[in-house]
Amino acid sequence: MDDLAYAIRHNLWATRRVLEFGRTLSADQLELTVEGTAGSIRYGLVHIVSADQRYLAAVGVTVTPKFQEAADSDLAQALAAHAANEQAWEALLAAPLELDRWHERPERHDRLRRVMIPAQAVHHGTDHRTQVGTILLHHGLELPDLSVWSYAAEHGDYQRDEGRPA
Repeated sequence: MDDLAYAIRHNLWATRRVLEFGRTLSADQLELTVEGTAGSIRYGLVHIVSADQRYLAAVGVTVTPKFQEAADSDLAQALAAHAANEQAWEALLAAPLELDRWHERPERHDRLRRVMIPAQAVHHGTDHRTQVGTILLHHGLELPDLSVWSYAAEHGDYQRDEGRPA
């Protein structure tokens, strides 16, 4: 469970950092996109937040207020919703997890074991943050360091001897 918690907490931290960074961008910059990505920077950021709420719902956790992604979603609201998501993930991690149960998705005509949902949430967040980074770099902007190394250093779990090459 500690490995799962660490991965989820890194995912939440990275999403919070990129949302905070996104709030420093202009309205025009938030609409930047590049071929091969899912949409604009704004879309990528708000999509991560709303999808996280769907993943939480799939394991039985309802987050309020519910955040609905839209083309003109406000990043301040997305950040507030992400804070609620963070609390929900922490509560989920603190409780006995029942991840062997099945989650039915009649609208998609499928079902999945809940055990895959935290992994999908981490993968999904990473995928869309990477797309946001691609858009930023393509347009000459730089994304903050979202790596596990940076997270670990910030949390005292990684130290590097500055006198030695990486």
